Amino acid sequence: MGIIDDIINKIKVLVSDLKKNFELLVIISVMWLLALIGILFLKVYVGPLKPLPSFEAFLISLGFSQTFVDLLNGMVQVFIAAIYGLLWLYLGHRIVRLYFWRTIKKNTPPAENKNKTE
Repeated sequence: MGIIDDIINKIKVLVSDLKKNFELLVIISVMWLLALIGILFLKVYVGPLKPLPSFEAFLISLGFSQTFVDLLNGMVQVFIAAIYGLLWLYLGHRIVRLYFWRTIKKNTPPAENKNKTE
């Protein structure tokens, strides 16, 4: 029975650690999910993005080459991807900051909490 008790105790410790770190696991999972959704969005919508034919013809009529129009299109795609990346980083920063202060507030005794808020 000693081996079974050891296994049961190890499982209890593992479950206890999982409960302690559940919020962190949720944060990591949400951030990965948002990253994958962002990659899918960029691949499906931003990757095949092309300028309107009338706008492309207008730029060419102004004297710009097709290479410049393609470069401009690529710059717009990179700009959209960079904006998404910055929003993703900002959201992650805010989530981690919220978790940090919630943990600090939860682990600080009430008397210290009262003095710090006044």
